[in-house]
Amino acid sequence: MSGETIQDIQALQDLKVLDLTRVVAGPYAGSILGDFGASVLKIEVPGRGDDARGYGPYENGESMYYANLNRNKKGITLNLKTDAGKEIFLKLVRDADVLLENYRPGVMDKLGLGYEVFINFTSAGYNTIEQNIRFAQFARDKGVHAIEFADTESVMTEDYVKNTIRECHKIGIEMGVHLHDKNGTAENLADLAIAEGADYMDVTHVGLGGKWRDGNVTMEYLLRKLGISGGYEATMIRNEMIEELIQFHSYSAAE
Repeated sequence: MSGETIQDIQALQDLKVLDLTRVVAGPYAGSILGDFGASVLKIEVPGRGDDARGYGPYENGESMYYANLNRNKKGITLNLKTDAGKEIFLKLVRDADVLLENYRPGVMDKLGLGYEVFINFTSAGYNTIEQNIRFAQFARDKGVHAIEFADTESVMTEDYVKNTIRECHKIGIEMGVHLHDKNGTAENLADLAIAEGADYMDVTHVGLGGKWRDGNVTMEYLLRKLGISGGYEATMIRNEMIEELIQFHSYSAAE
């Protein structure tokens, strides 16, 4: 807050918003977020842009209707029908807090950018330790006693796990981990989390989890680490048997 006065501080000044919306209601929602200090990035179709650009009245060839509904925003064009456009969009999503879209139902799914993509998309492992400290302080101030940090993309490192546990405990917040195993590091990180005194660990009973073949740490593994023979034969069930019971697709988020 150095140099800031209370008048300079806006309620949503740390919020990052991606705005895919068009015409009226969605763009208006994004502009209101911007009014309260959010950083809003408007993403439009190359060539044509938002349909509202074609609505009068006009000033110097620009739609004032569009300008009013898209105030407080920065803008780019992006073709979400191309692989390159999707790759750029997903990189933007990683750093965003809010995604606004008002396409017809099913359009985002057809683009390959539906809800199932994002439910297991982001990972707390992309946070800096400073961001985790601020989040833990925020949680404590709101009366939350525990936080679980999920690594759905297997990007956490040993230093990340160790430092996050230690900083949360310094602040007085209990800390848990949810570790997926896309790259073979989950069990090592789980060992480290246990050694560092993690308060919770999310495990799966049947040894699958998340997107099935990169599942989180199993109950059987955790019990073995604790010196307990729990007899959880269900952890040995083959993936193929589960997939016969539950429709499988590459973005399944079922646990």
